[in-house]
Amino acid sequence: MKNLMLFELEENYYNFLVKYDSKIMYNKNAPIGSRPYVGIVLDINNYKYFAPLTSPKPKQNKQKIRHSIDMILIDNGKYGAINLNNMIPAKLCFLKIKKYDILANDTLKEKQYKLLLANQIQWCNILNNKNLIKTNADQIYKIKNNNRVKNKNILKLKERCCDFKILENQCDIAFNVLMEKATNYKNTIPKMNTKN
Repeated sequence: MKNLMLFELEENYYNFLVKYDSKIMYNKNAPIGSRPYVGIVLDINNYKYFAPLTSPKPKQNKQKIRHSIDMILIDNGKYGAINLNNMIPAKLCFLKIKKYDILANDTLKEKQYKLLLANQIQWCNILNNKNLIKTNADQIYKIKNNNRVKNKNILKLKERCCDFKILENQCDIAFNVLMEKATNYKNTIPKMNTKN
């Protein structure tokens, strides 16, 4: 498995998908457009899945929350968590690589945030952690799409998860609309005469 990278989810795509699934994670305390949706991307069921990362929370640091199949604490919560139940399908055109290089003119808050991102992705790329993330993501996907589950705990887990099949369908629709717009735009550009 290749090294994981940090990605930012395109906000318009997020706004499109959230209409179809209320379980998609959002930062309710931040004004729209002020906090990028940062996560890692995993290959699941022939789709790229964006798994959002969260910042550390006091309750994670106190270890009241433990690892679970759908929420992996990054370094026991010191650097936040990966919310696999909130992962969503996204074509690469809806993602951009998140840069976290510290620049000379960064504020202290920006430097701290970039250092957090660096620590998060470093932890994710430790082989055992990377394998855990991928294994859990695959299991979550299978559990959510298994309609024969009767176990109460598994049913609760399914309720916490996004509806992957609906979101895959909407991902395809969004991509097709984007491709149609690109084709229409390309067809409106006048062809240049290259003959002299």
